[in-house]
Amino acid sequence: MSTPQQAAELLKRKQLIEEKLEKTGKKKEYEEFLKKRLIECGWKDEMKKQCMEIIKTKGIEKIKLEDLTEEMMPKGKAMVPETVKNELLQKIQDFIEQDPDYKQQYDFQLNPTHQITTVSYTHLTLPTILLVQISVVAVSLKKK
Repeated sequence: MSTPQQAAELLKRKQLIEEKLEKTGKKKEYEEFLKKRLIECGWKDEMKKQCMEIIKTKGIEKIKLEDLTEEMMPKGKAMVPETVKNELLQKIQDFIEQDPDYKQQYDFQLNPTHQITTVSYTHLTLPTILLVQISVVAVSLKKK
């Protein structure tokens, strides 16, 4: 369990990392990487399949996009393969290890056991990808 001070420190680190990713354009690069990997591993197809099942079960007229999103968001996050998560986290960690501001501010020691736990792949882009994917499925079914 973390103390309020630890939580504040994690939030501060997370914000610094997010700012660095945004300013350097790495966030967009990593979003594209994640989209590509999710398609390659079949995640997108599985999400579409599950969305369609929910829509068929509840009925296209009775389900709202918000309800579908709420139901699918945790499933989508849980379905991301560990290899994809680890690949993205490694990219973020490699980027941060090269950043002089981060190293200076946090007395960052480069060693093989250091783990960056302040940014999750899901926070970076997965919610956006999930929302778009769920929306695409819902719209395509309404057109039929």
